[in-house]
Amino acid sequence: AVLAEQLEALQRLSADLDELRHDRSAAASESPAEAAHRRAVLQQVELQRDDFKERLEACREELARRADATEQWAASQAQLSEAQAQIHELRQQLAGAACAAGSVDADVEERIALETELELVRRRAAELAESLAEQKDNATHQQALWLAELKSMRQAIDTQLAGARSAAARPTVEGHAKSDAPPGAAHEQESPVVGSIVEQFAKLQKDVAERRKRKPR
Repeated sequence: AVLAEQLEALQRLSADLDELRHDRSAAASESPAEAAHRRAVLQQVELQRDDFKERLEACREELARRADATEQWAASQAQLSEAQAQIHELRQQLAGAACAAGSVDADVEERIALETELELVRRRAAELAESLAEQKDNATHQQALWLAELKSMRQAIDTQLAGARSAAARPTVEGHAKSDAPPGAAHEQESPVVGSIVEQFAKLQKDVAERRKRKPR
């Protein structure tokens, strides 16, 4: 608006100056005083016109600078908007990365927990296998002891039975006297041997029953 006003004023001064010049060339019969006054007015108008020209040029330069500044400001605004958009996008990416990192951390923790639990299960299985192997060895050893003791007892019983049979079948002089003896005498002589055998069988059954009770399960 200021530039337009100054331009309009300059145009008016130029018109007045042209009119004064025309009047000066047309007024050849004017007095010297009038001519001097007209020249002074003309000179003043020319000075004003030159001043307005300088102002007008300065205004044009200022407008040009402002136009450049406006363009720069617009470019800066565009760059600022672009930077803000990039910042917003980066924030979204960071938020997504944070969520992904949180999910990865949860997966890692779960995997560690599962691996720990698996290791505990493996150790427990190894302990159970070792315990079962030890129990099996103990059972095998106990069974071998029982079999050996049972075999020894059977041999002892067989020996005692064989001795009893030999003693019962051996002919002696006393056998003739036995015919005169009461019927219960022979039974009384064999009773200790039979009683010993019965006692050995009872002891064997008792030992077997006790070992069955102590057998590890």
